[in-house]
Amino acid sequence: MSVTINGTTGITTPSAQMVSLPVLDGSVVPAFSVYRSATASYTSAVVIWDTKKFDVTNSYSTTTGLFTAPYTGIYQFNLILTGGPTGQTLGVCSLELNGALRTRDLFEGNILGANVELHSSAIVSLTAGDTIGIKATASVEGGNINYYAAFQGHLISRTA
Repeated sequence: MSVTINGTTGITTPSAQMVSLPVLDGSVVPAFSVYRSATASYTSAVVIWDTKKFDVTNSYSTTTGLFTAPYTGIYQFNLILTGGPTGQTLGVCSLELNGALRTRDLFEGNILGANVELHSSAIVSLTAGDTIGIKATASVEGGNINYYAAFQGHLISRTA
């Protein structure tokens, strides 16, 4: 399915998994949503979100766990963590920009009960080629990140 406005295709969905939105200059808006296909434990490591729901510009690597900004601009990133059916305790996660932790963008929380969710967002200015990942900087009880968790991001506005 596609929607065309003033001769420009605005939304293309050849499958339920892919969405493509144009920026004013006709290029597409980078947007991705990834998750874990199975529970994994992380302590002081970049979380590898191994399954893509969608990745419009193919800018997220399921090998490195990093999103590479295709454009200079303002981006929003979202992190969703969920305690499993028996309840898990998660420690601190942080955005990592070009290998350095951004301490102002901590996603911190303890999920003590069953199926309790933590939602966090950060708005970050990136230069084309910058990389962003989620790093588990501390953990409790193994810091399990299960398949209910997700990492998402999209370009809000190009600045160059």
